[in-house]
Amino acid sequence: MTSPIRVDQDTDDRITHAARLLGVSKKALVADAVRAYVEQKAPQLDEGMRHVAELLAPSRIVVSPSTMDRLASLIEEAPDPNRNLRELRGA
Repeated sequence: MTSPIRVDQDTDDRITHAARLLGVSKKALVADAVRAYVEQKAPQLDEGMRHVAELLAPSRIVVSPSTMDRLASLIEEAPDPNRNLRELRGA
């Protein structure tokens, strides 16, 4: 899928000139330039994505002592697996 982009006249002139000198299409030049730029900025992009992920899903959950006690009792009092679960686990 392609998407048209708009650039100012000076930038378009630079793209045209560089593409002619390199013997490539303007489309190929811009695609290669964007790929190289994004690769160069990958650490910053990764950090930005980590930040967004932390905002959407915090890496830690804080529970009250009473909630923790309830979770512990559910784990300790867990029933034996039913037949379907045993089959799923291959037991």
